[in-house]
Formats: sequence, C-alpha cells, structure tokens
Amino acid sequence: MSSGGRRCTLREAVELVALFALLVNVGVAAYIIYRDPKRLANRIFAVIAGILAVTSIGEFIMAAAGDPATAMWGSRIVVAEWLVMGAVFINFALVVTGRSGSRGWKYLVVLYTICAAFFVMALTTHLVVRGIAFSPAQINMNHEIPGALWWPANTAAMVLLFSAVAILFVGSRSESRTTRTSLYYVMAAGIIPVVSIGMFCVILPQFNVRLPLGYAYLTPFLAIMITYAITRYDLMTTVGSQLGDTTIRSIREAVLIAGDNSTIEIANQVAAGLTGYGEDELVGMRLETLLARRRGRRRRAG
Repeated sequence: MSSGGRRCTLREAVELVALFALLVNVGVAAYIIYRDPKRLANRIFAVIAGILAVTSIGEFIMAAAGDPATAMWGSRIVVAEWLVMGAVFINFALVVTGRSGSRGWKYLVVLYTICAAFFVMALTTHLVVRGIAFSPAQINMNHEIPGALWWPANTAAMVLLFSAVAILFVGSRSESRTTRTSLYYVMAAGIIPVVSIGMFCVILPQFNVRLPLGYAYLTPFLAIMITYAITRYDLMTTVGSQLGDTTIRSIREAVLIAGDNSTIEIANQVAAGLTGYGEDELVGMRLETLLARRRGRRRRAG
C-alpha cells in the first residue's frame, strides 16, 4: 500500500471514530431519558450527552473537511460546545448533590450568560479560533490557530469542569456509601475533559506536538462511566420510578419520598396541600429545608 493510501485509510479511521463517539453519546442520552424521564438530573445529563454528540460532529467535520472554511466551522463547533458544557456540568453537579437552591440558580443564570457570550464569540468571530492550519494530506491535519481568547476560553472550560468535580466531591461526603461510590465515577468522568483539554489545547501545542485524535474522541468514556454509575448504583433513579409514579400519587394519605441525600423525589397532591407547596416545588427540595421552612412559618404565625 502506498504512503498516500495509508494516510487515506488513517483519515477514514479518524472519521469513523468521530461517528462512533456520536452514536455512543446519542445512545446514552436516549437511555438516560428512558430510564427516568421525570428526574431533572436525567434531563440535564441528556443535554450533556447531546453536547458531547454535537462535539463529535464538529470533530468529524474537522477531519473530513476538504477546505479550510469547512474545517474552521468544525473547530468552532467543538470549542463553542465545550464552553457550554462547563456550565451545564456544574448545573448537573448541583442538582445531583441536591444543592440547586434559589441561590444556586442565581449563580447559574450568571454562569450561563457568560458562557453564552463565549459561545457566540466562538461561533461568529475569530477571537477564539483565528484560523485553521489546513493539511489534508496528513493524518494530524486541520488544527486550530489560536485567537486572542483561545487560552482564556480553554482555561474557563477547564475551570468550570473542575469546579463541577469539586461540587460533586464536597456533596459526596454527606451521602450514603452507595451514592458516594456512584459520585466517584461521575467525578472521574468529569476529570476526563479537564485533562484532555489541558493536554490537547494547552500543553501539547506548546511543544508543537499534534495528535490525530482530538479530545472529543474521549467523550464516550465520560458518558459510559456516568451511565455505569446509574445502572450499577441507581444514581439519578428515583424511588418513584422504581415503585410506580401513578400508584404513589393515587394514595389518599400524604406521601413524600426522598432519596439517599434527603432530596424529595416524589410528592402526591395530599402532601402538597399539607405543606403549602406545589408538587413541582416539593420535588428537588431537601427534607431539612422543608422542615426548617415549616418551623419558620409556625414561629411567625405564633
């Protein structure tokens, strides 16, 4: 086989890896939603898997592009999606650990706003990616030429992802052993993009080392590790989904069901009437928060 033919085969292999990553991430998103669609953490993780799938599309476009302009769009998609990924992963960590209270949502609004600004800049300007070093004849082709905000953008993505891992670590200390073990898998999965972005976008380029596979090709490992935690340890699976939502809601007595971290997973209409909160308001609230608010109401009333 000629050298040119060997390069072509390797290039096609890189493209197939990107498509495989896409299929894995889409499959994981569908599985998580199917397992328990009513749980907020599941819906957020499905968004994460969707972002990883779009990132794989960007990597495929970069590898398969026949001209610099097309490769540039693939690069912009990858960079923009990772910026959003950081904010969504923090949101996921807060929800999984039961720390997404009113104050947490205020911080998330600010965080999403900042990441949205970076997202728009990455897609529409040359501030993050200035251009593409287009080399269609080489297996390690089509690498980004950093713009003025390349380093801040990648640093921000790493900081956000590492912050999510830190939130999971702090939250795991108050969980049961089973839940704590499952969160360790999620933390390990969160470290994958931190290390990969640092290696592919910060460290290796300093030594002019280019690898044929971008960091998006590692995304299936992230999704699979979290899926394993879900299936092996029932992470992000409510008691309501296991017992039957309809049965619980039809009980004529007040019913509140909480998970291992004392977060309310399901509440029926009778419980909502007794507590003064709607069913949707109760779901996701910690039991200690509910009790503290009821004590406060009694003190004010008495």
